[in-house]
Amino acid sequence: MLWINLVRSSLRNRVLAWLIVPLLSISAIMLAEVYYSAAQSTGEIQDQMLVSQAIGIAEQAASTGGDLYHLEVIQRTSGKTVFYKSIGPQNSYMAGFGFLPLPIEGTELITDVPHFYNATYRDKSVRMVAIKSLIQAREVNGYAYTYVGQFTAARENLIWQQVMNSSVRLGIFIVIASIFAWLAVAQGLRPLARLQESITRRSFDDMRPIQVDVPKEVDEVVSELNNLLVRLENSVHSNKRFISNASHQLRTPVASLMVQTELLLRESSPQAQASQLANINARANQMSRFINQLLTLMRADASDQLILEQRDLVADIGQICLDWYNDHPQANIELRFETHYNGLSVMANHTLLVEVVNNLLDNANRYCPTGSHLIVCLARYLHTAIIMLDDDGPGIPLADRERVLERFCRLQEDNDGTGLGLAIAKEVALRHSGDLELVDSKHGAGLGIRLRLPIVETNTIKN
Repeated sequence: MLWINLVRSSLRNRVLAWLIVPLLSISAIMLAEVYYSAAQSTGEIQDQMLVSQAIGIAEQAASTGGDLYHLEVIQRTSGKTVFYKSIGPQNSYMAGFGFLPLPIEGTELITDVPHFYNATYRDKSVRMVAIKSLIQAREVNGYAYTYVGQFTAARENLIWQQVMNSSVRLGIFIVIASIFAWLAVAQGLRPLARLQESITRRSFDDMRPIQVDVPKEVDEVVSELNNLLVRLENSVHSNKRFISNASHQLRTPVASLMVQTELLLRESSPQAQASQLANINARANQMSRFINQLLTLMRADASDQLILEQRDLVADIGQICLDWYNDHPQANIELRFETHYNGLSVMANHTLLVEVVNNLLDNANRYCPTGSHLIVCLARYLHTAIIMLDDDGPGIPLADRERVLERFCRLQEDNDGTGLGLAIAKEVALRHSGDLELVDSKHGAGLGIRLRLPIVETNTIKN
């Protein structure tokens, strides 16, 4: 838990942890290697010293007939406490410590080959060596046995002394490496501190790109952050423009309603009151249509919350046209729906699809003269479904076709429109991974609208 909290606390702690923890792990492995190497080398050296002492004791005992160096002489030469025993041929002489531990019973000694074994002497662990040697002297001939031992504690002290010396050196190295690692991490993270300071000093409405000298790895993050700021700035400006235009568009019908209401209150004749009520009703319908279009546009803008489902475009568009025709018995246009397909499946939001087609039908009904014709046709090209609307009305000049797709854009002669119908259709098309295009009508005169949506499955042509 402590390690997790340390790593999560800051980037500096993360980097330092990934630098220092492996360093400590490697140091521990190195200390273990030092211990085993010291144990092996110390054991070999001490064993060799025991062998040398055993050979010297055997030779001295043979040449003197049993007299040995004094124990203090042996200890001064070895620097350690040693124990020994020497037995001559046929027990011709015996010197040293009488109760030294012997090899395990049944162990066969080879002439002049040292035999090492571990035992206990005076309740302490000892390291022993036994040597069998051939004695040929004037008075003594035969095999002699020499045993020399040493407390293992002395060996352990030598080993741990080497380990402690290595630990001190490694500790100094770790401290120095940690200091340099801290300085390196602090220096490497300084650009992030400058970036944080630059962001902290900004006001909430400052969308300018961040200009900070940072390393290449962080520069990509700053670049994406600048791209986000650009998108946020565009979104803020779009929302401000939308609110400004919406408030302006609402202000006019509201003011008109207030004026007409005051006039209605002043009128006394039933005919004049009926006329004013008709005007108020028209303005109320205009406001209702405008508000509904605003809500549709807001739903289309909320692309993250847009729910798409697989729809049969043939069935949906046919039903929408039928419902619109039934709801507009006094329509100025003659509506006809055509298709050569049994089904065209697309991923779409049914509510927005209904709003878009109704808006386009309302536009055609509003701007086309009485008796005009509107053909709604469904076609496909490769993997794209195309909703085509062609009328024989006045149309839109080629120079104004891109402009009328913008929000709240109305031509000069348009006094009743809201400037949102085509903008909504374009926005919905984009949210469905499609597009909207204004072209010349197939009638030769009028306007053609092409709404394209991607197809999600293979369709069958009706025979």
